[in-house]
Amino acid sequence: MAKDYYKILGVSRDATKEEIRKAYRRLAKLYHPDLNKGDKEKEEKFKEINEAYSVLSDDKLRQQYDQFGTTENNGFQGGAGGFGFKDFDFDFDDIFGSFSDLFGFGQRQNRKRVVRGDDIYKDLTISLKEAALGTEKELKVKFSEKCPHCQGTGAEEFETCPTCNGSGYIRKTRRTPFGIFTTTTTCPKCNGSGKIIKKKCPVCNGKGYIQKEKTIKLTIPSGAEEGDALRIPGAGNLADIPGDLYVIIHVKDDKTFYRKGDNLYYNLKLSIPEAVLGCRKKIPLIDGSSKTLRIKSGVQPGEELVIRHAGVRNSKTGHTGDLIVKVEVEIPKRLTREQRKLFEELKHTFSS
Repeated sequence: MAKDYYKILGVSRDATKEEIRKAYRRLAKLYHPDLNKGDKEKEEKFKEINEAYSVLSDDKLRQQYDQFGTTENNGFQGGAGGFGFKDFDFDFDDIFGSFSDLFGFGQRQNRKRVVRGDDIYKDLTISLKEAALGTEKELKVKFSEKCPHCQGTGAEEFETCPTCNGSGYIRKTRRTPFGIFTTTTTCPKCNGSGKIIKKKCPVCNGKGYIQKEKTIKLTIPSGAEEGDALRIPGAGNLADIPGDLYVIIHVKDDKTFYRKGDNLYYNLKLSIPEAVLGCRKKIPLIDGSSKTLRIKSGVQPGEELVIRHAGVRNSKTGHTGDLIVKVEVEIPKRLTREQRKLFEELKHTFSS
């Protein structure tokens, strides 16, 4: 049955992109693996949430999902947003072995299970400027791979499994009113290999894998937000099928700007004379340049002045926000004698 991505994120089918984003961020923080160490159920829920968001946040994928209930024409998909056989551990002999014995199709052959490596989750903190403009980053990641000495078996030396006598399976025969039936199941002691470890591998101490470190080059798209998850397929722990790497983005607070959606905000401090008489001010931009802004006379505290398309360019939507300049008028706490005299004179000119 196809997954209900709207139900997974807890939003209605007509939810806006902003509602979807907020729901995703709330759930991602709740089920983040770093906050739920060892909780496999919440880790799977986190993957499901990322899968749902990757589809519903993309206009084309969402339209296709709404129309067909999937993001692939044939209904199967290996990546986020669909159903992939890579996430399952199949042993078709376990399913069909008893039938081959029952109907005399021949003796079953041992086969090795296909193992998928675990996913890796890493946090990456970037600046607001990097989030707004996009950036390239290098991230060091510790991962596991098959031990080169034992090729992932964990053994220096094997011996024949005493439970199945090396066959890899257990055959059980039972008598029923309809005749004698034979069923075949994978040996629970050797997991179908027919062998068990006699002597552990001295390199990996029987684990079958070793820890290594690699450097991953990341491209952070412009418009990245707090809680965004970047998925790098195949960059997780190595096995027959490698796992994926999920990089969770965190954005540091900025001293100059703050962000709401794709808009940036900047607080402009003006003196009383500048606010009353008007002036010109250089306004810094997120890319490091500046723009001269004309401030009209009589501008009011809290008034917002807009510099179009100087905000965040969102690579997902192609939209570029604005820079909102918010006016603050500084009231001096101390005055010189000359300043106080001038203000006293000025006060009389406003008397009714």
